[in-house]
Amino acid sequence: MKKSGILNAELADTVARLGHNELIVVSDAGLPVPAHVRRVDLAVTPGVPLVETVLSLLGTEIVAERILITKEMLEHSPHVAEAVADAFAGIPVQAIEHRELLELLPKCKAVIRTGEFSPYANVVIDCGVTYGVK
Repeated sequence: MKKSGILNAELADTVARLGHNELIVVSDAGLPVPAHVRRVDLAVTPGVPLVETVLSLLGTEIVAERILITKEMLEHSPHVAEAVADAFAGIPVQAIEHRELLELLPKCKAVIRTGEFSPYANVVIDCGVTYGVK
């Protein structure tokens, strides 16, 4: 039995398959996921798990080049923006319009759905590469 890190098999598999410049989204409970995009559904009940919990774990598992959040998140759910900064310290964060995030969804490798009910709590991770990373 695995004793640490990502215990959810589908999430662990999704992270292990990520490549350079592939996009993955950590979403709130209500984000629409295109039918062809892999949905890793972690939502159990409202608030479980929170986006910040999943981001904290992914920040230790994923090499990221940049993070995309929405301008609407900054206004309506600033605590999630703070969690992004904590989980991916030193990684550039770009704020885009929510509609732009929705337009990116069909290009994403996967959407990780949480039980988050905070508005606009959706985060796009643009994966980096591990060459030279220690």
